[in-house]
Amino acid sequence: MKIRNIKALGVAMSLLPMVDFCPEGIDKNKLLKEVKTKQLVGLCNNTKWNEILTSFRHNEWTVSNRSKWINGYISEWENDWYYHLPFPFLGVEWFDISYEKYTFKIEGGGRHETVTNLKNDILKFIESVGVEYEENESFVRVWGYAPKCYKRFSEIRCL
Repeated sequence: MKIRNIKALGVAMSLLPMVDFCPEGIDKNKLLKEVKTKQLVGLCNNTKWNEILTSFRHNEWTVSNRSKWINGYISEWENDWYYHLPFPFLGVEWFDISYEKYTFKIEGGGRHETVTNLKNDILKFIESVGVEYEENESFVRVWGYAPKCYKRFSEIRCL
């Protein structure tokens, strides 16, 4: 999928939602209050989240992701990097990124799957962004807040 851009006042703008996008029904002030009440310390900001989001949208790393919100909700693994994301990222406690890219092809009357491990490339990129992260054998976890929650960190990522 190619990213479509528009020019507004000479500045390229993405038509896709960025990390500060707030869906209807989400109250940012309530999220900020919850962060304060739980005494959470921010480890990632919108600039860094946007850098991660934009890079995964523009490269060919179609890997899955999941997240945990500060209210405790943990999403299922999802391959979409465009709309099915935990907007706004203000509420993201952690964000997991799988290393494995699955490619499916129908050929010769059957479905064939290719798995490519992108661990080295993904970790190199995450390191370059300068975010707080930890890795396991299946995915990297980018921390949104401290104290760090390791819930579901020891799981092995399966398709």
